Amino acid sequence: MARKVLATFFQPRHKLIVRASIAINILILSWVMYQSYLSYEYEYNQAQNQAKNLSKTLEEQVKSIFDRMDLVILDIKNTIHERSEIKKWSIQEINQILTSRFDYIPEAYALRLVDEEGYYHGSTMMDVQVANVSDWHFFRAHKENPQLGLYISEPLRSWSTGEWIITVSRRMNKASGQFDGLVLGTIRLHYFNQFFNGIQVGQSGNITLHTLNDFNMLARYPLLEDKIGQTIKIPEAFHQMLAQGKDEGVWESFSPVDDINKVFSYHTVRRLNLAIVVGLANDDFLSGWRRNTFLWIVFLGLSFGLHGFFLYRHLKSADMLEEQRTSIITSSKLSSLGEMAGGVAHEINNPLAVIQGRSEQIGRILSRQPVDLDRAIVLNQNIQDTISRIAKIVKGLRIFARNAENDPMGSSQIEEVIESTMDLCRERFRANGVHVQIGPIPDVVIECRETQIAQVLVNLLNNSYDAIRDLKVKWIRVEFSVSQSMIEMKVTDSGPGISKDIQEKIMQPFFTTKPVGQGTGLGLSISSSIIDEHGGKLFLNTESPNTQFVILLPVKAGQQVVRSA
Repeated sequence: MARKVLATFFQPRHKLIVRASIAINILILSWVMYQSYLSYEYEYNQAQNQAKNLSKTLEEQVKSIFDRMDLVILDIKNTIHERSEIKKWSIQEINQILTSRFDYIPEAYALRLVDEEGYYHGSTMMDVQVANVSDWHFFRAHKENPQLGLYISEPLRSWSTGEWIITVSRRMNKASGQFDGLVLGTIRLHYFNQFFNGIQVGQSGNITLHTLNDFNMLARYPLLEDKIGQTIKIPEAFHQMLAQGKDEGVWESFSPVDDINKVFSYHTVRRLNLAIVVGLANDDFLSGWRRNTFLWIVFLGLSFGLHGFFLYRHLKSADMLEEQRTSIITSSKLSSLGEMAGGVAHEINNPLAVIQGRSEQIGRILSRQPVDLDRAIVLNQNIQDTISRIAKIVKGLRIFARNAENDPMGSSQIEEVIESTMDLCRERFRANGVHVQIGPIPDVVIECRETQIAQVLVNLLNNSYDAIRDLKVKWIRVEFSVSQSMIEMKVTDSGPGISKDIQEKIMQPFFTTKPVGQGTGLGLSISSSIIDEHGGKLFLNTESPNTQFVILLPVKAGQQVVRSA
């Protein structure tokens, strides 16, 4: 079955339509691929913009949270400085100050005051007043560095609840400038996770808050608790942008945390030593594009399949029509040959009789002494000429009878085409009293299938013969004229012409004026299609007083036209 289908598609006569179909399908496929590429670029750019906008918005929100914490801490610090030293305040007084400020920062988990020895000297959480933080990093950092400003710690476990927290702190100094303790606020990292949870980043996206100096993860959505407080390995593209001092940027890579390919965007808050990173997974933001692409592939597959099926059916139908056309043309040829058979037989029998007679004469000459060689030579030449005449007739029959549908165009002398055609018809016309006059034949070459041009001429001559054989005056003229690019052949007979009411119908298939059983009505239709295929035209000259058909054919370019006498 597959071989039959391929054989149908690769038929030489189907080459143009198959190539056109393939070209159209390639154009459609290219257009779909281009549209798919544009859609991919759009989705990708949208994801980049969304990631940038989210990271920028979150950076502003995070900065706002810590700015509010810092303002409250500075206010507490300034209030405590009114008495110079922390221990000059009672714990109850400090607690009142801390509690009065606590409501201004809903993000805070607790506010505390730590003395120079690391003990809490006030807290909004009363159950941890005996705690000591002197060994914690944020305490040592302030104690050892008088110039240190606002300090955000690494993630810590709360003593009271065990939750992950970070501290935001500032140093307190005595009047002498010596270390006097800290004012600090704590934020539960769960707060950030809840805050990030309300932001749409897709099923596999993420939001991460981490420090800039050591890339310590402070918070992440979705939460990976085992990663909190851990140093994460950042992608090389991110590292390079930070090294170049860029406070924002976009890149694409596999996440070092969950190994998912994502588009990342970051914004930094350098004075707080923080970076906010938003990652949008390719599988999320390209899911719609992939679904649409899949549907397009299915649609194109079905379309190409249906197109191929209907094209195959069309080509098969065309093959059947071509076979029928070939059969009809063959039948038309056989019909013409049948009509000419008697004349052709007579045309061959006469030369055979001549050959037989000349051969007998040569035999008698050779039996006598002396032998008349001159006479024998003349008779032999007559035999050779007669054989050549028979050969021409047989050649004309062979050319006319063969199927030339798939023959390539070739160069043919118009004179040779006319002579080979007349060799088939001449005796029939002579025997029935039809006078045929062939005008001077131009010495020109045409690009044609000689067999098909001969078939057209035979059809026209036979039609003329059938139309005039019962008339008193019976003649047929074949005349020629040549322009720079076309040769015109006129076939005129002594008939009175074709009536106006059927002039427009005579070229239609199966239309005939002959009696039933004497014509197929296909001769002129086939002849017209043959001339059309040769780039010419066949038409009835309605201006002629007699029946006249005109054939126009292009002359082969680049030749000098010479009329024969």
